[in-house]
Amino acid sequence: MSDLIEENAAQSAQSVQAETAETAETAEQTQQSHELSTVERAELLMEQDEVIAERINNDASLDEAIDPSNSQFGPHAHPEQVQMRVAKRALMLRMARILIQQNCLLLTPLKIFVRTTMAN
Repeated sequence: MSDLIEENAAQSAQSVQAETAETAETAEQTQQSHELSTVERAELLMEQDEVIAERINNDASLDEAIDPSNSQFGPHAHPEQVQMRVAKRALMLRMARILIQQNCLLLTPLKIFVRTTMAN
């Protein structure tokens, strides 16, 4: 009887070792599949920056433009603090473009007036 118990214990121990080895191997493969190369991560971050800028250009607020939980781009994406900097930069560029357009519209009549005045 004790031989049977010892044999069952040995088989159980072998089974546990095999399962542990398989679990470790699977975990390692999963981790490797989730790792990105430097180029892949750079492309991911550039895409995230473009999405944030597009949202800002479509009149989204700073809070609406970012994704603090990284639900869209995953764990390798920018953290919230960096996303906010990207959004602020995009907003500044957008406002600069608007101001340049407005100044061009304001300056055009002035240029016409100066040309007309200087010609006479």
